[in-house]
Amino acid sequence: MIGRRTIALTIFCLGVSACCLCSSMAFGQDSDKKLAKEAEAYFKQGNYTAALRIYSNLEKRAPESIDIKFKIGICYIYEARDKHKSIQYLEEVRQLDPKAKDIEYYLARAYHKTYNFQKALKHFNAVLDKGKASDKILKETTRHMGYCRVGKILIRQPLDVDIKNMGKPINSSGSEYVPVISTDQSMMIYTYKGEKSVGGRRDEYGNADPKGTYSEDIYLSYKVGDSWIKPEKNKMFYATVFKTKVQEGINSPGHDASIALSIDGQKLFVYKDTEVGSGDIYVSEREGEDWTYPVRLNLNINSDHWEGSASLSADEQVLYFSSERPGGMGGKDIYMSVKRKDGIWGEAIALGPNINTEEDDDAAFIHADNKTLYFSSKGHKSMGGYDIFVSKQDEHGKWGKPENIGYPINTTADDIYYVVTGDGSTGYFSSSRIGGYGQQDIYTVTLDNVPKPEPIVLLKGKILVDDEYTNGKITCMYDNGSQQLGPFRSNSVTGEYIISLPVGYDYLLTYEADGFTPRSTTISSKGVEGFQEIISDVHFYSPEFNRQLTINGRLLYSENPTRPAAEISIRVVNEEGSFSRTIETNQKGEFRFINLPTDQHYVFVIDEEDPQFIPGSDPILYGIVKYSGNAQAGVSINQGITNAKGEFKIGKGSTPVSKYEELPSNIPGLKRLYLKDPDLYRAIMKRFGQIKADKLVFRVQIAAMANPENFDHSSFADLGKVEMMKNANNLTLFLMGNFETLAEAEALRDKVIQRDVGDAFTLIFHNGERKYLKDVVAEGLFQR
Repeated sequence: MIGRRTIALTIFCLGVSACCLCSSMAFGQDSDKKLAKEAEAYFKQGNYTAALRIYSNLEKRAPESIDIKFKIGICYIYEARDKHKSIQYLEEVRQLDPKAKDIEYYLARAYHKTYNFQKALKHFNAVLDKGKASDKILKETTRHMGYCRVGKILIRQPLDVDIKNMGKPINSSGSEYVPVISTDQSMMIYTYKGEKSVGGRRDEYGNADPKGTYSEDIYLSYKVGDSWIKPEKNKMFYATVFKTKVQEGINSPGHDASIALSIDGQKLFVYKDTEVGSGDIYVSEREGEDWTYPVRLNLNINSDHWEGSASLSADEQVLYFSSERPGGMGGKDIYMSVKRKDGIWGEAIALGPNINTEEDDDAAFIHADNKTLYFSSKGHKSMGGYDIFVSKQDEHGKWGKPENIGYPINTTADDIYYVVTGDGSTGYFSSSRIGGYGQQDIYTVTLDNVPKPEPIVLLKGKILVDDEYTNGKITCMYDNGSQQLGPFRSNSVTGEYIISLPVGYDYLLTYEADGFTPRSTTISSKGVEGFQEIISDVHFYSPEFNRQLTINGRLLYSENPTRPAAEISIRVVNEEGSFSRTIETNQKGEFRFINLPTDQHYVFVIDEEDPQFIPGSDPILYGIVKYSGNAQAGVSINQGITNAKGEFKIGKGSTPVSKYEELPSNIPGLKRLYLKDPDLYRAIMKRFGQIKADKLVFRVQIAAMANPENFDHSSFADLGKVEMMKNANNLTLFLMGNFETLAEAEALRDKVIQRDVGDAFTLIFHNGERKYLKDVVAEGLFQR
């Protein structure tokens, strides 16, 4: 996925070449010349973060160099943070050298990135008026002028959505992206790139290189309640057909990237680089809790050219994927392949001109309704690079005209890899927007006021034989028996299955297990107007089977659901000690005992000597006792009795409290808090965010400039009035808002940050005097 699949950056180094840089600077040391060449190499590779660090260092040694300022300004255009600094540098370059080659183009790019579309258009028009730019620059100018016109429209009609960074333990200081989820949100698999990558840093040919980019790994996390547990990168094992592990972990030294997941989470499509430098699509299937060795898809899918993003339809009969193969409309196009009766993927068919354009079209996601297609495109009406679009398929199978999903989901940066939950209420996507933990983070967006996909009925449950989970078979017949969904299989270890049923039909469902007579049931989705979830567990029992108790439980290190006690041995014994069984918890801390006699008092014992056990922890065990699938009350477990729902709890547990129950004596400033200590920031906001106090005012600083004429704040006009104020250091502060509560100011700061002003922060004033947070707390001003 890296390289060919990574979002392509258009790099123009015209007028600011390495030779120009070196010749214009009187370097006093060979080390400076070496740094300049190193910076230029990073710049040409598109590694602007690395180049910016070096150029910033060189600027301190040669502060008068126009060339260095030019390069720094261009780097900031491509940075995830502080894009507005590109304007400061490029405007200075323009003042010092109005004839600097392509300065108008790069200034226009900078204003576009910071949402000042009117000024961007002004500078783009200057590029066209002069008529001296290269054909490539002129082509990019025309393209970006279109982005600006669309952006002006979208930003006036922002979506009423709630976008949240998923935070820890999912996001880190590295990059997390391309989230793929099971339809019920119980599982998420995503791609990680950073210091913990198995392959470390690699060059473009896959060889170890300390100055290269990190290789990609696949991570998996489970959702418990409303929380995601800590992901494990090497708990996904390759396995042979003989169940022998052939490699410890799905991640190799090369690039391993998740690109699609079936709705039940049992089939994972991954991207791998090929020896010829392109990339192909592979599939791995879940066998119990292991994953099979990824198998390369056939030649109808993979060609000699790059293939990348993929999405599998809910009925698993259609695969949507991206390819750069010849014969398409643009660079990347979206194709579909229908599975043949023999199980082979059929010929690739382009989705046609309603979806594909002369530009790149990528990252298709087909919703579980099989009618709603999300994808990213540079060629439709985008406000910058890739934008996310949605298209609906009509009853004749034709895709409708795509619609831009809107701002602020879409931004002036690349927005891509977007998936939506089965109920249509939540979207998951990756972004490099301001305020993240690393270069890219995974975000969720609540879609309450956004048009949703078609409603579906999500049927899920478990299939059991003699109270043990099994890989049963499920077939769905509908439309008076003329059409079929499936067959589908349940997971052999968990027994779980998930099926999406389109609305408007009566379904005959048939469940099969080896050695048993099939069982059938009916479900109707007629008249369903919204998402529905139906849970149906199916039990098969042998005539000779003596039905006994089953105990399902979960072991946690505290009452915090994100702290499962994984891979810990649990033993259950009867009161007399004549009966004993031991089992190990899975990654979610779950365990299961079956065939326990009904007339016993049971005691659970945890092996605290287990090397996986966290010493000094305060574990808590939850469980539920069932008999033939029904809750069993009155069962004696340790010193307790199961309730009417068959539930019990063992262990005191500890309710998670903030480590900042007592505030530190010297509280850092707000800016440092939300960047460096989010736990303390949350504690402050919870305690003081909504408090009003006499003569206490909160304002948002969006910039502090020595040369205020270089800062154009017109792009913030829709957020409120911008005022200027001189501080003690003779800097001009640009301030917005005049709020009574900290929470109101922080809400505005978040909106400003979404405009790529990463150093925006809240100032506090009392009776007109600037105050720091520690002073406000220490002086008790919040209580007045």
